[in-house]
Amino acid sequence: MIKVIADIEESKTKVLSRKRISSELGVLDLMGALNDDIKQAVTKTYFYGKDLKFSVSLFDMEKSEPVALFLGKEFTRIRTASVTFSFLRFINFHAKEALIVGYGYQAYGQAMALSSLGIKRIDVAGRDPIKGGKFSEAIGNDLNVESSYINFGDFRNYKLIVTATSSPTPILKREQINDGVIIAIGSYKREMSEIEPRLMCEAESVIVDSKDQAVTESGEIAGLLDSGCRSMEEVQSLSELFYGRNMRRYSEGSIIIFKSVGMAAEDLATASSIYSRIEESGKHS
Repeated sequence: MIKVIADIEESKTKVLSRKRISSELGVLDLMGALNDDIKQAVTKTYFYGKDLKFSVSLFDMEKSEPVALFLGKEFTRIRTASVTFSFLRFINFHAKEALIVGYGYQAYGQAMALSSLGIKRIDVAGRDPIKGGKFSEAIGNDLNVESSYINFGDFRNYKLIVTATSSPTPILKREQINDGVIIAIGSYKREMSEIEPRLMCEAESVIVDSKDQAVTESGEIAGLLDSGCRSMEEVQSLSELFYGRNMRRYSEGSIIIFKSVGMAAEDLATASSIYSRIEESGKHS
């Protein structure tokens, strides 16, 4: 994951940002990426209609042919979880406990990523205590971590917070937290935002996976730019972070925000990794 994304800075990884075609029945999204070193390419399509269906095709560039096809939402959950895992491991951020705001499909993937990093307590917050309680119990049993549902409100005890909701209005505000890392994965339109502009402005470091897509697809980045407190030049991309090996701005006791909207380079890294494991297991079976 880290190498494929870092390669964007040297144009070894080339990315086609999301393209959208609208109709009366819904919206078709298309994305793509290729990497000259691994000699693989990926295309991803999905349709927002009555339901959300994904299709990811992995191509062998030397043979000019598709080698794998991934269908369904599970691939995207794995992709998003892998990005969170890679980001936290790269910045060497350690926390004994974490909080996930939300309890849906993507939230479970985030819990998997956090537990894989050795975090032993993952609490859950949300507006529905019944759903939140069931989700907390599920990740506690499945992932062998301690977990409790907490009332929505004061999150200042947590140094690591992941927001995974579809809220159209900010749910995380400056007075709710002290410092640490916030990873926002839920919103994917300019009309959606999980983090208020004030909190975005007061973060020392703001990182996005794709600047081009964040400008048009993230309500958090839209709010940040509209406030005038920071320009897009002051926002760091994930490829810049992975390639340059350090955050532009960081000090102890600060707030770091990583806003992810997803990009095709992440799909390429995930598809390539899964395909390599399948190929390797086939050789040894």
